[in-house]
Amino acid sequence: MNIKITGPAERPAREDWQADSFADLRPLAAALAALAEMYPGLPPVRFTADPSKDNPRLTLAASAPHDFELWRNAFQVPADRVDLVVTEVGEPWLRLLTVFAGVEVLLLGYGLTLTTVATMAAGEQVAA
Repeated sequence: MNIKITGPAERPAREDWQADSFADLRPLAAALAALAEMYPGLPPVRFTADPSKDNPRLTLAASAPHDFELWRNAFQVPADRVDLVVTEVGEPWLRLLTVFAGVEVLLLGYGLTLTTVATMAAGEQVAA
C-alpha cells in the first residue's frame, strides 16, 4: 500500500479540459453501462464522468472500505496498487486508477476510520 499526503486539489480552467460536445461522453457512458451489466451485484457507488479532451475519466466513489474492496476485486487490481491518501486535515481515503472498456477509471473509497488506517498501514487484512 502506498500512503500519500495531499493538499487542496487543483483543476485547470474549464476551457483547458472540457470536451467539444455531449457526444464525447459516449465512451464514458458505454463503460458505465458495461459495468452495470457485468457486475449487477456490486454495491452502488456515486459516479461522475469527466469528459476531458486529453484524459476522459469515469470516477466511482464507494462509501465504505468493504465496498471499495469488492470493486477493486472486480477490476482485478492488486492491493499493492491501492493508494491510502491522507489529506492535509487528516481525512483518509483509498484511491486506485485502472482502465475498463478503454476508459480510465478512478475508484475512490471513503468511510475509513483511524483504526482501519492503522490496520492497513500494518499490512493486515481489513475486516468487512
